[in-house]
Amino acid sequence: MVSLKVASAKGDSSAFEITGSPGQPTSAVVTPPAPFSGTGSFEAAPGELAEWAGSLAVDLPGLGTVQLTGPRFTPELCLGKKCVGRPAQ
Repeated sequence: MVSLKVASAKGDSSAFEITGSPGQPTSAVVTPPAPFSGTGSFEAAPGELAEWAGSLAVDLPGLGTVQLTGPRFTPELCLGKKCVGRPAQ
């Protein structure tokens, strides 16, 4: 049996700062509201692996606080249907 945990939050645009062209974002800083905590920064330099870094985490029922940055997290940033980074394999 597969268990799926989902967290979402509504926030205004001030929680997201994205740079780069509309079809090719290169960096972002996100500070979403609860149930998320901390800040995440995304970097996608041309020719290099993308990375999410920072203290961004979410409290998931039954799991506690889950870190959303670092080496165990797949680095990808999507705006609409345009994504940069490394998609999940």
